[in-house]
Order: sequence, then C-alpha cells, then structure tokens
Amino acid sequence: MTAPAPEVRLVPVDAITVLNPRVRNKRVFQELVTSIARLGLKKPITVSQRPGRSRYDLVCGQGRLEAFIALGQAQIPAIVVDASEEDCCVPAWKKDPVSG
Repeated sequence: MTAPAPEVRLVPVDAITVLNPRVRNKRVFQELVTSIARLGLKKPITVSQRPGRSRYDLVCGQGRLEAFIALGQAQIPAIVVDASEEDCCVPAWKKDPVSG
C-alpha cells in the first residue's frame, strides 16, 4: 500500500522563518528565479508549523522561497510537515537525498 500524497497548501511567504539561512550563488539563484518565472514551481517547499503559532519554520526550499519573494509573490506552495526546530536547521544535503 502506498502512502497518501502530501497535502500542498499556499503559505504566506512573510509567515515563514528561515532558521538556518545559507548564502546562495547569485548566478545560480538568478537562474532559479528565471526558471520559476517561466515554468512555475516544480516542487513545493517544506515547512513546519509549531503548535499554537501562525508562523512556519522552513524545513527545505530556501532558494525557492527567496525566488518567490524576488518575484513579488505573496504565497508559495508548501508541504506542511511535523518537524522539530532542530530538524529545520539540518542542511538540506544531510536530509533525504531524494526529497532533500
């Protein structure tokens, strides 16, 4: 039996906190912005919402989030997962290599 597909929601970009920000290569970032502007977002970001809070912590997808902000978007498609604050600080390359 396969697991159900995760629910994707639109989350306000200004309600997302990046707990462990990383510096991005400007050229690569601009390519990401251009790709999203032309093709749309291929993979939602992943966020976690703390109990009793309206804000979200970013788990994965800082570059995509920043690209949406650069494009003037108010909301971004996101998968909301249950993750500890510590999990939100783990570098993407240390996470699942498939879903990163």
